[in-house]
Amino acid sequence: MTKATAVLLTLLGIAFAQIDRTCIDIVFNSETYTLSGKCQPRDNSGYIPSELDLNDCFGYDGTNITPTYHGNFAESCHGCEMFVAPDPWYGGAEYWIRCICKEQSEKVAVPLEAAVAHEPIDELLKSVYLGEAPIDKSVDALKWLLERKFDMKEQGDQPWYNANDYCDHVPEFLITILNKSPDRVRTEGICQMIQLLHSYGYSLPFHMNFVSYLGRGLEDIGVPSIPGSLDVALRSHCPPELLGLVLRDYLRPLMKFDATSFARFPLMKRWAGKYRFAEPIGFFGEPSMETADQPWWIFTNVLNTIWGLFLDLMDNSTSWTEAYRGEAADVFGKKIKVLIKYQVLNQLEENMLRGIAESMRSMTTPTKASNIGVIDDRDSQCCWETLYRAILPFKSIKQHWILDIWGSH
Repeated sequence: MTKATAVLLTLLGIAFAQIDRTCIDIVFNSETYTLSGKCQPRDNSGYIPSELDLNDCFGYDGTNITPTYHGNFAESCHGCEMFVAPDPWYGGAEYWIRCICKEQSEKVAVPLEAAVAHEPIDELLKSVYLGEAPIDKSVDALKWLLERKFDMKEQGDQPWYNANDYCDHVPEFLITILNKSPDRVRTEGICQMIQLLHSYGYSLPFHMNFVSYLGRGLEDIGVPSIPGSLDVALRSHCPPELLGLVLRDYLRPLMKFDATSFARFPLMKRWAGKYRFAEPIGFFGEPSMETADQPWWIFTNVLNTIWGLFLDLMDNSTSWTEAYRGEAADVFGKKIKVLIKYQVLNQLEENMLRGIAESMRSMTTPTKASNIGVIDDRDSQCCWETLYRAILPFKSIKQHWILDIWGSH
C-alpha cells in the first residue's frame, strides 16, 4: 500500500480485515501468488478489501506453476489447483483456479483477472460504492487528491489506455454508482464529486464501457444499452444541475448538438478517443491489433429514458422515492428547461418530452412514495403503459426510430 493510499484511507476512516467469507471482484497477482478482492465478514456488515495467500497451494520453479492439491479457496471448496490457459486471440495467458466445491460433481473453474496496480482513486471509488465512509468525507478526500495532482485514472480505464495515451475524463465507475440511485445524501455528494472533477478540467466520459458495448450481438438489438452520462442525468434522482454540466461538456469543443461530423472539431475527436480491436488476417495467421476512432455520435434512447423514470417511480431496486406526489414530473420539467436553454431540442423533441412530463403528472396509480404500501404488478404495468403512450404518437417519425430503438440525438 502506498503512503498516499494509507493517508486517503485514514481520511475516509476505513479499516482493513482478512479474508473470511463471500468475496467479489477477485484479482490474482501472479508475482505474489495472492488473491485479493472485496470480502464479506461473518457479521455480513458489507464488503471490505481482503487478501488470500496462495503460496501454500501451488509451487513455482521460475517457469511452471504446479498445484500441491492441498489448497482451500473457500469454506465449501477444497483441492484447488491453478492452471494457465494461453489466449490465442489477444496473446498472453489467462490464469484460472479450479476447485472441488460443495454440491458440485465436477471441479469448478474460475478465471482470475491479471493483477492491476490500484491507485488512490480506486480506493476512493471503492469506498463510495460500498458506503464505507460518509459521503462528505469522500468529497473531501477527492479534493485532497486533486489538490496534490494525483492521477484520476481508475483501474477500469485500462482498456482506454490500450488505445489512448491520456485520460482526462471522470471515472466511469462514479457514473455507474450514481446510476444505481443511492439515497439523496449520497446522490448529492456524488454529484459534488463530479462537479469537482469537472472544475479541474475532467470531462464526463463520452462512452461508458465501450468495449462491452461493441461486444453486443445482433440478438441484443433493442436491449437497453449501457447507460451513459446523459442517460443517468435524465433519471429522476439526479438534479437538473448535473444535466447542465453534461451538456456543457458538448460546448467545450464548440460542438453543435445536431452536427453530423466532427471533422472540424478536433477536441470532440479527442473526447471520444480511440479503441483497439483484433482483426484476423487468415485461418492460420496471428490476429492483428488495430486502432480506430470511437464513434462520435450518441443517441439518447427515449425508451431507456422513460424506463429510468419508471424505475425511480415504481421499482424497489432503486432507493429513490418522491418526497411528494409529482416530484418526479417537476424534476423532469426542470430538465426540459435545461435542454431548451442549451438549444438541444427542436420543437418536435420538446413536444415529445413535455408529453412524457404531462403523462407523469396525470398518473393516479400508487407509486413507491405512496402510503398505501407495496406496489403490485398491476400498478407497475399501468405506470409503464402511461409513460409508453406518451411517445407512441412519435413512433412513425423517422429520425426517432433507429433499429427498433427510439432515439433522440
